[in-house]
Amino acid sequence: MTQYEGNVQSYVLEIQSPNNPYTYKSAISLHGAFGLAILYFVPQDGQLGENQKRVGQEIFDIYYWMDSWPHFTDLPRNEKPVHFQYDDSNNTAQIRSVRAFVPGGSKRFADQFIKAHVLSRQNPTR
Repeated sequence: MTQYEGNVQSYVLEIQSPNNPYTYKSAISLHGAFGLAILYFVPQDGQLGENQKRVGQEIFDIYYWMDSWPHFTDLPRNEKPVHFQYDDSNNTAQIRSVRAFVPGGSKRFADQFIKAHVLSRQNPTR
């Protein structure tokens, strides 16, 4: 069993035309020290391919249902860093955000909202 992992350094979103010859309609390419992970998004009435690491290459083909597309596009846009992990013993992948210290505070909307809420409780207006 080998696990490949690392932070995502860049990504590319790809949307195919409806009449493309591929079984997938959209893809996301993740680039990092682990190599290249291509996430294929297949319509619900389609058939998922088999996840694999290409022989002799640091390229991973991973298949998801199309309804998970919004979650995957939000992750690299809104979370930093994003971490990729692939386990070749069962051909599974995990893409997740990583807890990170943000010097000077967070720019994430949720963190700003929580801070504003806490401040409003400390200094109620009359």
